[in-house]
Amino acid sequence: MARSGQGPRVRSDRSETLAGRCVLITGASSGIGRATALALAAEGARLMLVARGIDALEDTATEARRLGADAVAVASIDLSEPDAGARAVDQTLARLGRLDVVVHS
Repeated sequence: MARSGQGPRVRSDRSETLAGRCVLITGASSGIGRATALALAAEGARLMLVARGIDALEDTATEARRLGADAVAVASIDLSEPDAGARAVDQTLARLGRLDVVVHS
C-alpha cells in the first residue's frame, strides 16, 4: 500500500511473512497467479483463489494445501464481467472472514 509521500511498501527481507494473512489472488489457475499462490501457501497464508477455469483452479488449491496454506477457498469468476471484482472480494470476506492482500495477475 502506498504511504503518504512514499512509494509502495516492498519487503526487503524474509523477516515479515504473510502467514495467517488472507490473500485474494486472481488468475490463480496458471502462470504468475499460480506461482504466487504456491509461494504464499508455503508461507502459511490463507488463500482465496480466483480464475475462470475451475479444474485448473482446484489443482492449484490442492497443491497450495499440500505446501502448507492455512486455508484455501476457490471461486470461478471471470473478472472481465461487470462487478466481478466486487464478487471476488465478497466471496473472500464470506469464506475467509477478512481480506488483507490482493494480488491481481
